[in-house]
Amino acid sequence: GATILGCGGGGSPEWGRSILLRDLEKGVELKIVSYDELPEDKLVACAYFCGPIAPPNSRRRRSRGNPGYIEKALETVKEFIGELGGVIPTEIGGGNTATALHVAGLLGVPLVDADVVGRSVPELIHNSFIVYGRKIVPAILSSSKGDLLFIKDYSSVDTYEKLARSLSVISNGDVFVIDSIVPVKRAKEITVKESISKALKLGKIVYDYSGDITYLINKLLEVLEGFLIFKGELTEINLEVKEGFLEGFYMVKGVEEYHGSLLRIWVKNENMMAWKDDKPVVMTPDLIILLDEKGRGVVNSRLKPGMKVYVIGAKAPSIWRTEKGLELLGPKHFGFNYDYIPVEDLVALMR
Repeated sequence: GATILGCGGGGSPEWGRSILLRDLEKGVELKIVSYDELPEDKLVACAYFCGPIAPPNSRRRRSRGNPGYIEKALETVKEFIGELGGVIPTEIGGGNTATALHVAGLLGVPLVDADVVGRSVPELIHNSFIVYGRKIVPAILSSSKGDLLFIKDYSSVDTYEKLARSLSVISNGDVFVIDSIVPVKRAKEITVKESISKALKLGKIVYDYSGDITYLINKLLEVLEGFLIFKGELTEINLEVKEGFLEGFYMVKGVEEYHGSLLRIWVKNENMMAWKDDKPVVMTPDLIILLDEKGRGVVNSRLKPGMKVYVIGAKAPSIWRTEKGLELLGPKHFGFNYDYIPVEDLVALMR
């Protein structure tokens, strides 16, 4: 479910599954709670990895299974800020949501049923705290190479992004971050609530798959408030890591009722823009989701020519459709000269 909301990014679901299974084998308690189950004065924070996903067919391997630099960051939080009473995912994705749950287990605290986006996104500025005008520092950045940064303040969130990305590049993506540290009372006002519950609903639909892909997709569309925009086969894939992000595009050749059409998807870690026959069909911040033939979410590091996929467009959380949300996560932020059009309106135009 988290991989579906990851929109092609959000970290490796295979890694996420393996680390959580390992936690359970060790007897670690993994608990998810609502804000109402936590005292309002307890501190909560986002915990995640910063860096690009690997390009398709890459042999790059990360050392995320080593908890040493995670623990170093957690000790620094306790020393300089205080004890955490809960952990919030920075985004919903197969790797980073699992990371947050793993960290919560290490601390012996629950994971909060919320995040700061409602999907996966490429940049650290894509955070509901920023939409509400709040800084996401203090922050701790810890790399697998032994670097440890405590950032008390920044001149701009763009500077914070550059610091984190620079460390990520020299550390091969192995940078663990803790930021957005606030009391529960404040967090519940400025985060996207019940996003983990949504991922669980999606995951259960896929888990219960009985062979009827049309039924499965329709059930997913109900939860996602989404639309099936394309069916096809992957053809050209042109993705590479640039300045700490996986960027480029890939093409999907239409099949069945979409035969003769071509879908082009632009990637910045996640799927961000989609054009059908050169006309926009989904614009960021709305979600562009690839599913395989069993309805499972596809991450962009696993794309292969010839792969058959279903493409869904879904509504972004309402916070990203505000004026400030679009300033941060709309098409123009990424250099596209489009005024944002909601996916439901673009789908209506297509029909």
